[in-house]
Amino acid sequence: MTFDDKNGLNITNGTNTFTVDPNMKSLLSIQKNGVPVFSVTDDGDLSYTGSVTATKLVISGTGLNETNGNNTILYQTKTHLFSH
Repeated sequence: MTFDDKNGLNITNGTNTFTVDPNMKSLLSIQKNGVPVFSVTDDGDLSYTGSVTATKLVISGTGLNETNGNNTILYQTKTHLFSH
């Protein structure tokens, strides 16, 4: 575990790494073997790898646009448009 004003907080067990760095674009990140699996940017963007399990999902604003590189699901809150 390391912590300083330049690099923020970094916790690792050699495989998994948790980083909080207010000086970087990616403010918070979790990596496995150096590959990002979860991150939050200073713009509020959330990026994750894996499945989302929820008992309730509330979508507001412009909607949801989810893609895996091959298929895209678009849900817009006002038009209720689904596509793939």
